Amino acid sequence: VVTNAGPALVEPQPGDNAAEPAPATAIPAALRGRWGLVPADCTSTRGDAKGLLTISETKLDFYESVGTLRDVVESDSSRLVADFDFMGEGQTWQRRMILDVQDGGETLVRRESGADAMPGALRYTRCEA
Repeated sequence: VVTNAGPALVEPQPGDNAAEPAPATAIPAALRGRWGLVPADCTSTRGDAKGLLTISETKLDFYESVGTLRDVVESDSSRLVADFDFMGEGQTWQRRMILDVQDGGETLVRRESGADAMPGALRYTRCEA
């Protein structure tokens, strides 16, 4: 005997609702790696690569500071707008960073906003692996 008890209740599963993507919690893979403002930033072995930026899943490592990802505002495969907590030279600060990968993944454009933010944009070139 089959009885109809109404529609079955199904627990929603993560990823079931395509209209609401999971919030990004990492820097997109296309932005990760080593980036130099000038070619010597990528090749220096003396520790003097002041324009070197190394991007990992959750950090921006500069010559004398490190930014840790705090909050992603906007993200896709080649762009990130996010807030970072920075530490360096005995100080801490916060900064919103806008990172865009261009030229087939060979160029990174970095802009920042917030108190004492650097005006304009910086263009980095991907370092060879």
